[in-house]
Parts: sequence; structure tokens; C-alpha cells
Amino acid sequence: MKNRPLTIILALLLVLGMVACTPATQPSADPTPEAPVVDVAPSPEPADEGPANPIIRLSTTTSVNDSGLLPYLQPEFEADTGYKLEITSAGTGAAIEKGRTGDADALLVHSKSAEETFISEGFAAERIPFMYNYFVILGPADDPAGVGSAANATEAFKAIAEGGFTFISRGDSSGTHNAENKIWAAAQIEPNPEKDSWYVSAGQGMGACITMAAEEQAYVLSDKATYLAHEMRPQLNLLLERSDEMKNTYSMLAISPDKWADTNIDGANAFIEWMQGEKATQLIDSYGVAEYGEQLFFTMAGEIALTDVVGRTVTLPGAATKVVGTHNPSMNTAIVLGGGGKYLAGFGNKEMADGLYQYVIENFDSLTSIGKGKNINFETVASIGADLAILPERFTDQAEQYEAVGVPAIVALPNTESFDTIKNSLTLVAKALGEEARAAEICEFFDNQVTKAKEVSSKASRQPSVMFLGGSSMLTVAPEAMIQSYIIEAAGGKNAVTGIDVKGEFAEVNLEQIIVWNPDVIWIPAYADYTVDDILNDAGWTATNAVKNKAVYQFPSALEPWDYPTASCCLGVCWATNNLHPELYTKDELMADVDAYYTLVYGRTFTAEELGIK
Repeated sequence: MKNRPLTIILALLLVLGMVACTPATQPSADPTPEAPVVDVAPSPEPADEGPANPIIRLSTTTSVNDSGLLPYLQPEFEADTGYKLEITSAGTGAAIEKGRTGDADALLVHSKSAEETFISEGFAAERIPFMYNYFVILGPADDPAGVGSAANATEAFKAIAEGGFTFISRGDSSGTHNAENKIWAAAQIEPNPEKDSWYVSAGQGMGACITMAAEEQAYVLSDKATYLAHEMRPQLNLLLERSDEMKNTYSMLAISPDKWADTNIDGANAFIEWMQGEKATQLIDSYGVAEYGEQLFFTMAGEIALTDVVGRTVTLPGAATKVVGTHNPSMNTAIVLGGGGKYLAGFGNKEMADGLYQYVIENFDSLTSIGKGKNINFETVASIGADLAILPERFTDQAEQYEAVGVPAIVALPNTESFDTIKNSLTLVAKALGEEARAAEICEFFDNQVTKAKEVSSKASRQPSVMFLGGSSMLTVAPEAMIQSYIIEAAGGKNAVTGIDVKGEFAEVNLEQIIVWNPDVIWIPAYADYTVDDILNDAGWTATNAVKNKAVYQFPSALEPWDYPTASCCLGVCWATNNLHPELYTKDELMADVDAYYTLVYGRTFTAEELGIK
């Protein structure tokens, strides 16, 4: 019976197989509940591992490193983007060369001509200027060459060369070295280190050259930021800065992958984009302010580009804060926008403007005088740190003189005067000062007053002819192209003066011509060298209707001329309307509008007596 166990096993397997094939019966009661359906959260996305190629090789000029700016920005950039910067710094020539040899992904340099050559060779598609600072001339405290009193860098370099005073040159084809060479060329000097013992070609970076100049008490051209951050700064004086030829613009360039296939173009573009962003702009513009008390670098994002009334393009590094000029109506734009002396750094003939300004400009008497008219002391302008000059069109030739001492100038007031030119001038200066909203508010008030005057005068039964005389002589008159003509017409009169082609100034005429014009009303300015009685008592004028009817009046105000091409001439329109049509526009209404203007502009009012209104 040896096979019995095997038989039993086979039988058991057969029974189990049959049971397994039998359908399962459903329970009749209390079924076991089905397992609940659970929404399983999808597997999380893989964590952002950062850029595929996180390393950006940045080749830069020494100044952004030596000044501390790039080390200041680097951790912020890396934290924001996930990229890592590998920075090498050298003079701009050497920095650009790394782009040529494929050893950089991006450049941050400051030599426009070298950058443009680099682009023309196909190594980059474009240069992106994004910030600037200023070169400065450093030297010993006793300044034997007189660099500190030079009108500009060219004159300073001439003085150094002519006196044979030691000058340390970078001598390394850097952006600073290229800027230095341009100044020597402008001075028509070609220094040779092999022949000129006073000229030292160091072949070193900016920091090393500053050290050499400090040790030898020599002159050197440096960017301002590196100088301020340098440990030997106390041993050298900053003697000259901010002349036009010393502006130092920095640009970024991404190396073309068409030249070097392994260029990290995504990384280069990410760096360039971040450096132009809001965060970087704020960091750059604020860098150094806390430590040195002044801004070291200026981003292009903060620049203000202006086109003045003669078509000149003027670019300001930011909103101006210290304004100068000698032409009172032009300067009035800044005074009105500032509600007083907020923006004034220097003024012209204060004696001609000591009425209103004594009230609204704090310490007006101590305000620096820079000259009168076209006679300007530009050394004074440079010394007070002015950052904007405001000129009338007839002083346009002064613009270059201001810019030669590092002060941008805008021509704000055209020769042809009108209500629109007043508002345009105010708007132009407002853009330069960052006061656009205030300018819009004042222009709206101006328009409202002119509109009101026209509506009132439209109800008048007559339109008198009016002659507005000049201040220097009874035989000068306001022609049609002057603001006085617009005031007359807005108030419901007509200018008696016709056929005179003079712009921006009173025209000289003879008494015979005045008698031919025969005005019904004569207005003389508050600043006239003669009086109403002088005209009324002059027998030659008795042939005019105005003198016959004693309709000769002094045009206000005693505090400021309301017939200047300034914002307050809207008050001249108000007074003129009352003078010509007192039955339609009363003195009380006039004073209410005058109060509204001075409250808006200066936050105070003046009495009729203070204004000289009878």
C-alpha cells in the first residue's frame, strides 16, 4: 500500500479545486460595509531644482567690484534666481577679452567704443546701458595744479601737464583709461610715460592706482564709488567731479552663443533682466547712501529725459533738487512748484524779486546770488552743488556754460509768450522736479480763471482798446506776441498795438504812433520807472482817449508782477477783467480768486493793500 498517501493528496487537491470554482454566495443580512473610496493626493511635483545650468561666468570691470557694489548685489541675485555668479574682474579691455575667448557668459563694463567694437565683431547682439556714476579727479590737499578751480576736466588735465605734476594713469585699456585718454585728446596733449617723467602708466586696477596716488601725493582719475570705498581715501582730496566728460556709463552684454556654443545665454539674460528690475534698481540707487552720505551709482531707471522749448534733449539722473538761474520769470516755475524756496540753490538779481519772495522763501536774503542776467559766476554755480539751471530762450547760449561745470540746463520759457507757453513751461520744469501732479493742479486753476474771465467779458457791451506800456519807458509797448496781449484779450479788451513784429520784449515806439493807436485804456506795470501821473500830466498824451478819460492805471501787483509770463498772470487776467468790467466782476470776487491762488501755491493769503490793489 505504498501509493496510498499520494492518492489521498491527489483527492484533497481535487476537492479544493472544486470549492474554488464554486461561485461565492451573498450574505443574507448585515453585510460587511465596503471599504470607503479615498481620494489619494497626486504625488507632489519634483522640487524646483533651479536652472539647468546654474553657473553664470560674469566678466566685469574692477570698479563695480572694488566699490563693493557687486558683492552687495550678488547674494540678492543668487537668492532670487537660483543662479550662481562666478565673477572675474579686470580692466574693461581685459574683461571684454574674456568674452572674445569664450570665458564669459556676460559682461558688465564701461567703455562704449570698446563695447560697440565687440558687438560689430558678432560677440554680442547689443549693449544695455543700465547705470552710471562719475569719474573724479583726485589729488593732494594742496592741489598745486589748481585742479579744484578748473572749469572742467580738460582744463584740469592741461594744468597738470603744464605744471609737470605727477599723474597716475591706469594704463590698462580699461574704461577709466579710455575716458582718461579722451580727456587728454580734448586737451590736445599726448602724454608719453617713456618721455614724460610726470606721467606714470601703472598698468594696474583702480584700487591699486588710488593707493599709488595717495603714497606719491599725485593726481589720478578714478570713478567716485571706488574712491569713497578706498581705505586710503583720507590721503587724497576729491578735486573735480561732474563735468560732462566725466560721466561713466556701465553696460551689460550677453555673449552670443553663435560665437561660443557653451555660452549660458539663459543665465546671462536672467542676470541682465534682474539687474534692470525694480529690486536691483532700488539696491543700486541706495548703495553707499547710509555709509557715505551720498548716492554712488545711478540707475537709468531713475533718469528723466526732457525735450526743452528749443528742442534740446536733456537727461537728468533723477529729479532735480537744487535749481539755479538768473531770469526771474523762468525761475518762478520752480518757486511756484515748490511753494517757495524748496528747490532754490542760487538766484539772480534778488533786488528785483524781493517783494513776494521775502514772504514765501525762507531766508531769501541769504540765498546765494550767482550773478545777474547773462553775467554769471560759474565757479559759484559749481560750488553750491546745483543740479539744474532753468533758462529763457534768449539765454540759450548759457546752457553749454552751465553744463561745462556739471549742471544740466533746460530752456523752459520761449520768446513767444502765451497762456499755453506758461503752462508748458510749468509742466516741463515739473517733470524735472518730479512735481507733475502739482503742476497739473496749478494749470487747472489757471485754465479755470481764464475761462471765467472770458465768460464774464463775453457779457460786456463794449470791447475797449488797451495799451500795455513797458517798465523802462513810456514809449515802449507790449506787442501781440507778449503775454500782456493775451491778458487784454481774455479780459474782454483788444490790444491797441498792432503791426509790431517783436517777440519776448517790449517794443520801442514814438508818441506819434501811440496817438494813432489812440487807446481807450492804458496800463503801466508795477515795476515801471514812471507813474500814472507822469502820463496824465504829459501834454503830449492828452490826445489819447485814455488820458482824456483818466483811464490810466497801474497794473498790479506790488508783491509780484501779474503781467509776467508766469503762473500768477492768471491773476492779472482777473484784475484786468475787474478793471474793464467792474459791473460784471467785482473787487470782492477778484480778491476771492486771488486768495484761492495764493492759498493753493503758497498756503497763505495777502491783503489788497499788500498787493497794491485799490
